[in-house]
Amino acid sequence: MIMKKSKLISVLSLIVFAFLFVVAGCGGNTGAADKTTGQDQTTQAATTQATTVAQEPVTINFTTFRADDEAVMKKLIEKFESENPLIKINYDPQKDSGAYYQTLKANVLTGEGVDVFDIHPSVDYASFIREGYMADLSALDFNGNYMDGAKTLTTIDGKNYGYLNGVNMILCFYNKEIFKEVGVDVPKDFNDLVSIVGKLKEKNYGGIAYCGGDVKGVWMAAAMMNEEGGPENYNKYVTDIDTGVMTNIKDNAAIYSAMKTLSEINKSKILYDNSASVKYDQSLALFAQKKAAIMMMGTWVFGTSETDFPGIDYGIFAFPTLNKSNVAYAEPAQITCVFSKSKYLEQAQKFVNFLATPENTSIYIGAAKMTTTIKGVNADFKGSEMLSEQMEKGVNVLPIVNVKNTDLWQTATFTLYENILLKGADVDKEIASLEEILKKADLKNKQ
Repeated sequence: MIMKKSKLISVLSLIVFAFLFVVAGCGGNTGAADKTTGQDQTTQAATTQATTVAQEPVTINFTTFRADDEAVMKKLIEKFESENPLIKINYDPQKDSGAYYQTLKANVLTGEGVDVFDIHPSVDYASFIREGYMADLSALDFNGNYMDGAKTLTTIDGKNYGYLNGVNMILCFYNKEIFKEVGVDVPKDFNDLVSIVGKLKEKNYGGIAYCGGDVKGVWMAAAMMNEEGGPENYNKYVTDIDTGVMTNIKDNAAIYSAMKTLSEINKSKILYDNSASVKYDQSLALFAQKKAAIMMMGTWVFGTSETDFPGIDYGIFAFPTLNKSNVAYAEPAQITCVFSKSKYLEQAQKFVNFLATPENTSIYIGAAKMTTTIKGVNADFKGSEMLSEQMEKGVNVLPIVNVKNTDLWQTATFTLYENILLKGADVDKEIASLEEILKKADLKNKQ
């Protein structure tokens, strides 16, 4: 659809050009026949009008769910506008993700009110591409500095449709002071983690703070599955479910082991009590108040730690699975895209290319405290050395999967993760129930 749109624009441009050529030719003949100064006046007026149009600023509508980035984005927008005086940016950050996507989807359907937008690295990314809402950004200069891992995530069918601003590792934050007091160190494996949490509980520090009230079992399940099998195996697992290829989940050893890890987390009671109802802010508060010495959280809090848990000297480690210890799990941050039907496609692409330069990415990463996806970026914020150290140990980034039938199976899989992790349900029974749902859905015939 995007290719057809590009061709349509080219054809329309030729038609407009031909029309102007004919009009100009007619005007010239009339002026010669009348032998008056009308031609000169008309030409001068047309030139003046064209100059006025060319110098008239255009406004690019940029919307995002990343309200936390407002200060740094305003700084970057001011920089962009000073370098590009004919392009203005109407910046619209929203805090409510649900409302954000409702508005975004309404705008892309009507073709109004959006030129550049951020999107979560989820099924919406692939579906927006399939529906023709994304402009192909493969030819933009930033692709030359774009790290291969990030580019792979945003590329579908050989075309890159977005700029992934960074990645956030979701791992364990620990209070160094409490660990020293209790006489424990970073766990070497899963059994060691169970032992350490037991010692912390003996000192009344509680278990691992986990915001299950918000993320249910999905966060932990995604971490365990990607750490165990890697992003390619996870992609295969999700794709096989979506296409009806998967008939026995246990056949995927890494996925089965990850689900058994969820069960062992529940059985060993290493999560903070009532994690099923703990919300995001409560999880941060438990860590800040030293009621929990360990917290599972995203590394985006590197940028808000002085507000979220001030004065705490913290470290990080990957949440171990039954078989893996040091490989961390990461989620892609927001992906910045260009609306394919934007009236100002060239200017919108120019803005995205500006954001993705090493210089401007350094400004953004320094404020957002994330792991960069652009080569040549200098990250010098507090804690950046910890991120670099973990990157060297290994990080598996959640892949963006191209699936179509999520409405038929996603709720069932999310429920399975929640039941095993937070409710202590039997792994094999839950898997059997999911397989029955998949068989009834007959996903092979839904393509």
